[in-house]
Amino acid sequence: MKRFHYAWVIAVSCFLMQGVVVGLILNCRGQFLTPVCDSMGYKMGEFTLYLFFQGIVSFFFTPIAGRIMSGGKFKPAMITAVIILSLALFLSSFATHLWHFYLSGIMMGLSMPMLYVLAVPVLTNNWFVKRRGLVLGISAGASGLMGVVGNLILAEIIESKGWRSGYLVIGLTIAIVLLPVTIFLIRLKPEDKGLKAYGYNQKEETDIYIESSGMTAKQALGTASFWFIALTGFFVGTLSAVPQLLQSYTTFLGKASSFAATVVSVGMFGNIFCKLLLGYIVDRLGSEKTSYFSIFMLSVSAFLILFPKNEPLLFVGAFFTGMSTAMLSTGFPVVIKTLFGNKDYSSVYSYFAMATGLASALGLSIYGFMIDYYGDYRQAIMMSVIMGLAALTSTVLAFLLMKRRNLRENN
Repeated sequence: MKRFHYAWVIAVSCFLMQGVVVGLILNCRGQFLTPVCDSMGYKMGEFTLYLFFQGIVSFFFTPIAGRIMSGGKFKPAMITAVIILSLALFLSSFATHLWHFYLSGIMMGLSMPMLYVLAVPVLTNNWFVKRRGLVLGISAGASGLMGVVGNLILAEIIESKGWRSGYLVIGLTIAIVLLPVTIFLIRLKPEDKGLKAYGYNQKEETDIYIESSGMTAKQALGTASFWFIALTGFFVGTLSAVPQLLQSYTTFLGKASSFAATVVSVGMFGNIFCKLLLGYIVDRLGSEKTSYFSIFMLSVSAFLILFPKNEPLLFVGAFFTGMSTAMLSTGFPVVIKTLFGNKDYSSVYSYFAMATGLASALGLSIYGFMIDYYGDYRQAIMMSVIMGLAALTSTVLAFLLMKRRNLRENN
């Protein structure tokens, strides 16, 4: 009988982190827009500026968080991040001025790099040799599942108790769920528990698990491959805004609100499915082929959305818009490991995540400006098709150049 491996406790911890941080906070924030603006008399643009502050702070703090994680202060940093994030939601609950929400956004920007951007990829990379993609996919799927459940619960709370109670419930959930996880369950490396990573095989060590193999962050930043894959990350991060346009795009076409809601629901279930699918195939096909497939499907999904009169094509396109968030949460963590190794993974990934984080913060604004300028969605969606093909090209170049570099070094 096989002995239970502590790596699966880490997997459950990652599932809970993704569910609470991404599913409950990021995927449910739309529930608060209209209630807060109506209650406080804010314009939508000035209220949502808190997301800009969150994105900018997160952008600059991500590489610092990467250095903290690799510098031996992982657990205290994680506990601090949970406390800051919980306090940020409490602050929103008691906010009486616009700048209170901006301060909350800044606090979220300080905590998100640890809890959202880095923790799950780094922990999964450290604890799993085998089943890494599957664990990433299941953890990421938690965000979609919690997004579905959380939106339903928060909608009821906000309607019956008000938006302040909604923020309070999220803040309490963060503290109640994630503080015990970070204090008692999470360990950065298997060696902290006197273990080897799940799937470690000493006979295969030279092939699949050499902790010191790979590049430092400085070396990785000096390669063309890094900048091409970062460009891919920026494109895919921008494309992650497309699912958020499905509701407004469908109603713009003159469809009934019930039909628009169905399209959004299809996109949400596609989000969950794509994460699980990528987690499954990356373990079997590797990160290179998985990346080509998923990014190509992103372009296909945008292309299908261009034909709204054909409802089956529209549904298929909406379903596969989930490939963007699947790549961000499941694909790219393995891609960075494949290209640059384990040696300085947390730092290398933190620099890469700056590109995806910036794009995710700006993506919706980029689409919004295009839609306002043209008075139509078609140009923005066509840009998505082109951006997907550009992302595919830059991914091919990233892998090709790294292979050539490795061949030169081996010779």
